Amino acid sequence: SIDNYPDEPDAHYILASAYFKLGKIADARHHAEKVLSLDSKYKTPWTNEKTQWLNQLIQQESSAIDYTKK
Repeated sequence: SIDNYPDEPDAHYILASAYFKLGKIADARHHAEKVLSLDSKYKTPWTNEKTQWLNQLIQQESSAIDYTKK
């Protein structure tokens, strides 16, 4: 549960990604904001996955976000 790791950016990143893929944009935005509030230059430790979509999610409408771009 995220309650066990409230200050762990990786946990919030995983939730932001999952919610975004499910179309739950408000929930995704909440977790994206949390990731970036904990680490403004966040990068995933397990892959070279692009993470700039977090900023896009916070700043733009969901239809304008390209999850795959750097």
